[in-house]
Amino acid sequence: MAAPAIERILSDAFRHYRSGDLANAELRCRSLLDIDPDNLIALRLVGFLSHQAGRNAEGVALLQRAVTLLEQRGNSRPEHAAIYNDFANALRSVGRGDDALVQFRRGLELDPELADLHANMADELCCRGDFDVAIAGFEAARRCGVLSGPDLCRLGTAYALKRRFAEAEAAYRDAIVPYLGSATPRANAIASHAADLISAPPPIDNRSAVVLERYRELLTNVPPEPNFFFLFANALRACGDARAAIAVFEYVLTLKPDHVAANYELGVTLAKVGFPGMAVPYLEKAIEHMPNFANFHIELGNLLHSLGCAARAYDCHRQAVRLQPVRSRKFDGGSADFSVLSFEASGIGNTPSQFLFSDAPFDCHFAALLPDVVPDHDMLRRYGDVVVNLVSEADQGEQLLPLAAALIDRLGKPIINHPRKVLATDRVRTAEKLTGIPSCRVAKTMRCRHESVAAPGGMTALAQSGFVFPLLLRVAGSHGGDAFEKLYDEGDLTTFLQENSGRDLYVSEYLDYRSIDGYYRKYRFIFVNEEIYPYHLAICDDWKVHHFRTDMAARPWMQHEEKAFLDNPWKVFSTAHRAALEKIRMAFELDFFGVDCGLDQEGNLVVFEVNASMLVHNQNDALAYKTPHCIRIRDAFHAMLLRIAAAGTKAAA
Repeated sequence: MAAPAIERILSDAFRHYRSGDLANAELRCRSLLDIDPDNLIALRLVGFLSHQAGRNAEGVALLQRAVTLLEQRGNSRPEHAAIYNDFANALRSVGRGDDALVQFRRGLELDPELADLHANMADELCCRGDFDVAIAGFEAARRCGVLSGPDLCRLGTAYALKRRFAEAEAAYRDAIVPYLGSATPRANAIASHAADLISAPPPIDNRSAVVLERYRELLTNVPPEPNFFFLFANALRACGDARAAIAVFEYVLTLKPDHVAANYELGVTLAKVGFPGMAVPYLEKAIEHMPNFANFHIELGNLLHSLGCAARAYDCHRQAVRLQPVRSRKFDGGSADFSVLSFEASGIGNTPSQFLFSDAPFDCHFAALLPDVVPDHDMLRRYGDVVVNLVSEADQGEQLLPLAAALIDRLGKPIINHPRKVLATDRVRTAEKLTGIPSCRVAKTMRCRHESVAAPGGMTALAQSGFVFPLLLRVAGSHGGDAFEKLYDEGDLTTFLQENSGRDLYVSEYLDYRSIDGYYRKYRFIFVNEEIYPYHLAICDDWKVHHFRTDMAARPWMQHEEKAFLDNPWKVFSTAHRAALEKIRMAFELDFFGVDCGLDQEGNLVVFEVNASMLVHNQNDALAYKTPHCIRIRDAFHAMLLRIAAAGTKAAA
């Protein structure tokens, strides 16, 4: 086709594009590609429009072809930098963030003044938690052109998370001014509150109520712009007002139903306040609009798993692993001395790691393992000086733990909580390991098939094995008091079996550990390497004790007793008890795990559980005296990783 004819088609396509008639613009370019398949301009526009329409795989293929042609011809010029920008954005949409960064950088080599390239690359870096480099990128974009309101909000958030409050306020102010018409005191106040609330939410007290009320008043003067109300909803949630945040997220969606972040955050917030069923459609909507963002699939998968939708949950986790085999979080203080690769199971029991890895002075990488997905060993070997196995529930992980063990052995790196050691923490083997330790009692325990207990004569068989009422029955793999009851007679047994059909069970003798004052006390110790740390004491008038089930927040005497235990556990536990705990540590050889136990009236240590699945958290608003002890455990965990990384580096040298 002659050049004038090609020019006419392209001119016609761009006329339709500028008028918003994208379908006809794409149609014109496709007709040109039928005749001239290597037309760079048509390839770029069709690839860009395909990506914008959500046909991401097609967009990637077309833009890949455009870039390949460009490089084959060897005549790249500054005006071609925009093609690399489009290609990188399309790669991000299919979860190829690493490849996208390569293309952003290639584009900047051609045109280091293209603002969109700097801003889009900075956005990708923000998603990875690399805020220092992201800030530099956003600022470069601002020097080269005008940052959009959403980009300015992201820049403000990055500054706030780095605790650079003055710069955060300035960025938010620049984002807000176009909506208010001028840099009024009102704009300054909104910007200041935004920086404050995003970076360091105030405690739930009168001060935060005043701040939020002023924030509400200020926002009444902002036009109904979704991004600013989205920011406000996040601030409400950060201050502990989750229900108000839900209402504002919903308002954002009335303004912009396809606001991806609002759909996601609304779903997450609904789930956290106890409405998981209501949360699912919002997470599904977020995925519909951004199908290649792994975190969305992870969150939905976890939620579906909690609702008992195991098959759908597994599909979500498998998609997340396909999109992003390794998720990374960089050290917040610059260049880290070492990095940690953690393996976790999707949808089954893991060591709760959110608090343990908070404020980590090292780079964190997380890889999810699935039974039917073969990991890329060579790729995983590039991550982590130390490996942490978070797959910690022996019953739930009995299929996955051997696979994790083989993978970790093949990587050949220092390991925390080797999967083979975790396999030895099921309740039967725990009872066997602890039997015979002086001053220590552990309930006799047996694992049974549901049908064998439910069969005629099932209770007789249990009695022949030494189990009599009252006894404890628990579904294998359950925690937190779920599917776990004390049974007094065969009627209780029948009811439990009907409510928990088809699942393996643990039957245990009941050991009375009630204190002389009539209360039950459950103590938790956390073992980090060779040290033993007190974590909590839960006091209750019922035998099934979990801290969240007690009313300790309203009982000062209980709080005083817990604080005294945390401050000096060896005033409560004798030298003999401490020796028993040391023997427990040596019996299991785990690097990080917990023990739940009590003390009976004869002075024996009564052990309920030994495993690496126990929760350590720092959400102690009503029991602030616990916080220093939680931080002490986390810091000991970090110190252990540092020692192991340093030893590995020394051995390699």
